[in-house]
Amino acid sequence: KSLITVTADNKTREYGEANPQWSVTYNGFKNGESFATSGITGTPEFSTIADPFSKPGSYPIKINAGSLLSDRYVFQFVNGALNVEKAKITVRVDAKTKKYGDVNPDWTVSYSGFKNQEVLATSDITGAPALISDVTTASPVGVYPISISAGSLGSDNYSFAFENSQINVTKAVITVTADDKQRDYGVANPVFT
Repeated sequence: KSLITVTADNKTREYGEANPQWSVTYNGFKNGESFATSGITGTPEFSTIADPFSKPGSYPIKINAGSLLSDRYVFQFVNGALNVEKAKITVRVDAKTKKYGDVNPDWTVSYSGFKNQEVLATSDITGAPALISDVTTASPVGVYPISISAGSLGSDNYSFAFENSQINVTKAVITVTADDKQRDYGVANPVFT
């Protein structure tokens, strides 16, 4: 029997995702044959320790004969590798509104894209993003950007994409009160203020 090399194809996925469909590459066919014309039956068997909770890194994809059979070829198996990449978290600045002359509100952010039913508190994310805006109490009415950057954010399982937002400075309210006045009967009204 001739030797066929059966190699588990390398795969890539993100943290928190299910493992992809495994596949193989066959090398060593004779007489112009392919897998379809070689008479090989059955399929190899795959295994890996990686699951959706596995941290980013490289994990072996192990392969064995499974149900493969051939009357022309013997098989040599070569393991592949599963590359688990960081999943992407989107960090978005929450839009804000304030009145002219008021102090700035507290800046806040929203996170989306968590895997494995995690939330910020149960994820491995540490630190906080940096939020910057030029708006002050003296800024005129208008719309001003709030920009975001990584700051001290860190994670083994996630990478970050950032979305800026804006703060809308609206008009302050001025109360205009007519002053109380008094006059004697028969006298013209005073000047109103």
